[in-house]
Amino acid sequence: APPADRSGVAVAVFGTVTMLTLIGPAPRRRVPQRRRTVLLGLAAGTGFSVTATLILAVGNRIAEHGPVVGLLDWPTVVLAGWGLITSVLVQVAFASGALPAALTAMTAADPLASWVWSLLFFDTAATGALALAGYAGAGALLAGGVLLLAYSPTRSAAGDRIGGGVDVRP
Repeated sequence: APPADRSGVAVAVFGTVTMLTLIGPAPRRRVPQRRRTVLLGLAAGTGFSVTATLILAVGNRIAEHGPVVGLLDWPTVVLAGWGLITSVLVQVAFASGALPAALTAMTAADPLASWVWSLLFFDTAATGALALAGYAGAGALLAGGVLLLAYSPTRSAAGDRIGGGVDVRP
């Protein structure tokens, strides 16, 4: 497996590309509001996964070089920046439309992106029938949870309204 330093850099680069790809169409007027909210939520969920990977890189630097060097090194600075960007993006996603759409997208994107990063950059692919069954089961649970949230009775009852019936549609 590659060192966490290089893996952290790779995840930050690929995470940036992924987030920009998701955020890119969001400001356009022709993108429907719900789709814009979902795109921003997916980008925020991807940001969560990159932040988690950078926490791993910081922890490895601390373990290898001690707390002073580990905390004053590049992964800590990048982690702080990603944390700030993701926090702002989460708030933008929540403010852009229906809360269930943004929250569902974030909840689905975070573990999915984390899994992709682990396979691509940390060489954590498990083999064997039990591992494949675990992957299939986790995927089915994730898909089931997204479907439950997407078709929740509270979502259809609330529509695009939040709070005291304030209409947030443009």
